[in-house]
Amino acid sequence: MVHGPCGIINPNAPCMKDGECSKQFPKAFREETEENVNGYPVYKRRCIEPVRVGKHYIDNRWIVPYNPWLSKEYNAHINVEVCACVKSVKYLYKYVYKGHGAASITLKNDDSVNHDEILNFLDGRYVSAPEAMWRLKGQENEAVERASIKDTTLTAWFKLNLIDEEAHEYYYADIPQYYVFDKPSTKWQKRQRGGQQVIGRMPVVSVQDSERFYLRMLLLRKTGVISFNDLKTIDGTLCETFQEACKELGLLDGDQHWHDTLLEAARMQMPSYMRILFAIICGLGKLRTFLTFGLNINNPSLMSLGIGIRKKLAPFTPSQN
Repeated sequence: MVHGPCGIINPNAPCMKDGECSKQFPKAFREETEENVNGYPVYKRRCIEPVRVGKHYIDNRWIVPYNPWLSKEYNAHINVEVCACVKSVKYLYKYVYKGHGAASITLKNDDSVNHDEILNFLDGRYVSAPEAMWRLKGQENEAVERASIKDTTLTAWFKLNLIDEEAHEYYYADIPQYYVFDKPSTKWQKRQRGGQQVIGRMPVVSVQDSERFYLRMLLLRKTGVISFNDLKTIDGTLCETFQEACKELGLLDGDQHWHDTLLEAARMQMPSYMRILFAIICGLGKLRTFLTFGLNINNPSLMSLGIGIRKKLAPFTPSQN
């Protein structure tokens, strides 16, 4: 991959700004690669005889860092750089979670003396031409309709319970040990081998998202369910919400379900998240035994968490005589 050329050879190149190359080409010859904490590494560039490329003679100073295998595999020019700085984590995080494209627009009235920046500021989403055409032709609604027809792993489990009585013996989280989800047909099919090494995992749901939290709790404790209404039906009575169904089953008696929530989160979450979760449970969980919550969990990390928070709350906790 060759950059430019630019500079004195081609001052009208697109990369030229204020008479200099914005990409800092041509690079200098170097015997060894050197790390640069505040930017890109300074790569090794051997001093070789120039090679004629088109109208110009090019040497290693004009070569863009690349990977031969990637260029050949994808038949494209791909710039590959070494990211060895700790700032690369922040860079990747920013691009993964930056959200949709947006444009900030400021509305101004030249005749007005008083300028209210808050009232005249509009944060609007940027829609490109291909996306606008995709929406105008109604393909967005078609995509939503196609997605509504396909079964998810959960709705496919409902249908599996309708036709397979053996599936009634397993909880939703245990189904992957005995069945395989076929994506093209969106159906669960009986597993032929390898079920002993499979672990079913359900997405973690925040306590603040109450209905989905209690839906997940029911899925971990009911078998043979054929629909969402069936999941909310307890002893022949259809409950209005999943939380009400959990109450009818006695799952909310005491604080054991909160202990289970903390133990499950402790397997995969960081300490900062655990402290937030502990605080949410204490504030919104309607605990039966607030003063001893977290102290009788068979997990050293959670016990130390409970003891530490309790020490901080000691000045605000009424004494018991």
